[in-house]
Amino acid sequence: FFLMIRRPPRSTQSRSSAASDVYKRQIEYMTRKFTITATSRQDENGVETKTKQGIASSHIYAVPDAREVLSRNGPAKILKLRNPWAEFEWKGDWSDESDLWTSSLRKELGVEKKDDGIFWISYQDFFKQFAAFEVCCLNENNLYVDINFTHIEGAYYSMSIKIPVEGYYYFSLNQRDERFFSEEDGYIYSNFALVIARYEEDDLIFVGQTADTIRNIVLEGEFSEGHYLLLIYVTWESKPCPFNLSCYGPETPTMEVEKRESSEILELFQIVMYEKAVKSDNFKHVTLEEEKFPEIIKHEGHDDEFLVFSFENRTKDSEYLQSVTFTTYNGLLFLGDWSDDNHLEVCVPPDSAKTYIFRILDSVGWAYQYTGDWKIYNVESCLLYTSDAADDLLCVDLGGRRIIKKK
Repeated sequence: FFLMIRRPPRSTQSRSSAASDVYKRQIEYMTRKFTITATSRQDENGVETKTKQGIASSHIYAVPDAREVLSRNGPAKILKLRNPWAEFEWKGDWSDESDLWTSSLRKELGVEKKDDGIFWISYQDFFKQFAAFEVCCLNENNLYVDINFTHIEGAYYSMSIKIPVEGYYYFSLNQRDERFFSEEDGYIYSNFALVIARYEEDDLIFVGQTADTIRNIVLEGEFSEGHYLLLIYVTWESKPCPFNLSCYGPETPTMEVEKRESSEILELFQIVMYEKAVKSDNFKHVTLEEEKFPEIIKHEGHDDEFLVFSFENRTKDSEYLQSVTFTTYNGLLFLGDWSDDNHLEVCVPPDSAKTYIFRILDSVGWAYQYTGDWKIYNVESCLLYTSDAADDLLCVDLGGRRIIKKK
């Protein structure tokens, strides 16, 4: 079973955290004695070409080792690569000729100044020069099963999965390889997002997610015995094509593609992401308690894949209204129907919650802010509480007139 991972950092700030994440995963795979390779970035012609940096484009390298070391400039995470040509090496930092090496570190890692195709590279430079790394997750006791999505229509798909035995499982969403298409076909990989939730009685509990624009995206981890829901969202970059989902683990789960309407699958996405937003420590959780309304709670946050707004209205008789304006809206896709790319009008009925989900394609191309006053509309008395009047409990009716609430 092959696992492809591509996590190019989208900004200088994210490069360090991305390096740390990839380093941890590679160490884990090496501990399990999995074979790891890395694929360099393509040039404009998509062929293997020797570059002045010492990396061959569109080329596969072996990855035999990774270390965290102390250099002349301080601690660093570095990666050992081997060119199968047995020649032509990286010429930048941590190359054989680099002055970052101390004599003791050279001796410890066996670094020699010779062109044998074996070299070390920092993770920061690795991200610049390489597009992905691949892992052969071979376990002689594991079993493989897959299922094809052949009825392709729209952006939303769902699957029921029943795992019979607790263990470590790999779920891979696989597109058709671009090598099977001619240049005239104009085929390119589409952007897929994969979300898994677990059924617990009447609830759906968020388990994990992954997304990318590559041939295979993989969600892996420990899964307990039970019933799971798998949700897929795809942005078709070329014409829709059949795709495949595979599972590799200690036992073969029961997998069934569900026949649901897109609107129903979107609602399931919202339910699962709401559950994630409420429980995530990485999200902001803000109440209107200072505004005298602790029953209104906003959950907002994002990761590499999704931006999520969840609004809870725990009142029994009032609607909550809020405006969100995107000052820039590049690199975001809204899950659902939305006519205005820059302005989101939130309306949450009494005793309910609403979740708005955006797929992130570029983490630095967008920004948002809350605009205008929040409003709470009392269904029975037709009064509208506004944020600028909350401190003294002034009210505004639907005509915009300011009313003093009787004490």
